[in-house]
This record gives sequence, structure tokens and C-alpha cells, in this order.
Amino acid sequence: MTTPLFACLQTRGGSEKNFPGSARARIDLLVALGGEISGESFAPLEAAAFLLGRRELAGRILRKVWLREQVERTGVLALSYRPAEQNLPALTRPVPVLSKLNRSPVFPPLVLPEATLPSVQLAGILQIVRQAHAEGESWPRLLDVLVTSSGFSWRTGAGMLEEIIGCSVPEEAIAIVEGARQFWRHYAAGRARVAALQTVQELPAWPGDWAHFDREQFAGLLPGAVLPDHFERHEFLAHYLHDGEPGLDCYSITGRPLFRHPFTPRFRALTSASRTACFDLPRPALG
Repeated sequence: MTTPLFACLQTRGGSEKNFPGSARARIDLLVALGGEISGESFAPLEAAAFLLGRRELAGRILRKVWLREQVERTGVLALSYRPAEQNLPALTRPVPVLSKLNRSPVFPPLVLPEATLPSVQLAGILQIVRQAHAEGESWPRLLDVLVTSSGFSWRTGAGMLEEIIGCSVPEEAIAIVEGARQFWRHYAAGRARVAALQTVQELPAWPGDWAHFDREQFAGLLPGAVLPDHFERHEFLAHYLHDGEPGLDCYSITGRPLFRHPFTPRFRALTSASRTACFDLPRPALG
């Protein structure tokens, strides 16, 4: 389904040259779009960029606001991974691999994609964490489950976990686990955007775990990553590889393969004055 909005927002075809140039004409465009997008959906900076910015910038802002509104209308702001049909056509994997120096230090496999426990009582959460610890679950996942389920800060959750596992958790280790959780929060929101784009038939369904990001969102997903100029885009599609070596295959919004971003544990030993400190982050257990 091609909507009037997409008729003026096909950034892939260069039609931003035909985007209205004056602020008055852009307001008229919003009026003409009717129920597809509302002026109230713009943040203050977005509204200023839409009304006063260059045509290309205004088009990107309008598309971003539209996509955000589509997701909000569904009432589903984040989606869990649900494997798609395997007989769907798959995209060709990218060949270039982002160099180690250019990769983000984030390591998503350190924690589970979804980690919130059904119990909302602190006593129940702590009991589950204690049992998981006795069964040999890795402490990064225990910390993640404890914080995600309880709503406590990472430092507070780490203090509770230290009482359970009998060793201290350095601040640097806490930040690494928090970074892994942030990755999955960003990715769940990206899945919702892919679903919205598939609803309007801009994107087909592909097998695997897909998410959509604009440039700013992509930087939040992979903090510290440095992309060569020929990989930079205003919008990205990402395919997370759950099987085999963990990694992210990255594509343009048109489905053109760009690069691979492997996730490798690069944690240096975490030193502490305490002999009971957790000196390193173990590889996460399966399951």
C-alpha cells in the first residue's frame, strides 16, 4: 500500500528535490496528509527542522515522525523476537566485516534478549536469582535479570547480587552488562519499526530477527562504532544472528548489504583490591 506520505518521502529515489521548500507549503503538506501524521507528533527540534531545514532534512524528519506515530498507534513500542517462516526469501549477507578497531564494544550475548521475570515481588525475584546461581548461571545474566525485573538501579542490583554470589562486582563490569541490556532494548524498538514498515508494504518479510534504525538510533544501538563514509546511511536495517557466532548484518533501507559487525568478548581482566572480586566476565551460559 503506497500512501500519500510515501509518495513525497521516497528518499531512495531522490524525490526530496520535489519536497516543499517553504514553511507554509510544508504546513499545507501536513494538512493534506490528513490522519496519516499530526503536527502534535513533532518534538520541538523536529518541528523547527521540518519547517526551516533543507528539503532533504525536512523529508527525513517527516518520515521519522510518521514511523514513530505508526508504531505508537499499534500500541506495541517494542517487540520480542519471533522466528519467521524459514521458507521466506533471504537477503544476501554482507561481505565486508567491520574492523575490530571500528566495532562497538557492546556484547549483547552476555544477557538474554528478554529477561523480565513474571514475579513482581522482590522476595520472589531474589529467590529465582539464588536458585539460578546455585544451578551455575553466569553472574552477568543474574545481575541483568535482577535489575530488569526489580526496577532497581544497576549499582543497587549489583549490591544485592554480591550478597548472593559472594564476590564483588566492579563498576566497569556493571557498565558492560548494562550496555548489553541497552542493546536489546534498542533492538526491540527497532523490531517494532520493521513491523510498521512491513504493514505499509515498504519492506517484505525476511527470515530472521530484523530491526530498523535511523542514524541516531543506530549510534545508540552500537555505541562507539565508527563507520567508514561509504557505509554511512540515514536509515539502516539490521539482522541479528542468533545461531553460530553472534553478530549483526547491516543493510541499507533498500536491502543493500553493507557490512557485518561481529560481537566478540573483548573484556580485559577486571581488577579489584578485593580477593573476592569477579575478575572477568565469563561467556554467557546457553539457554
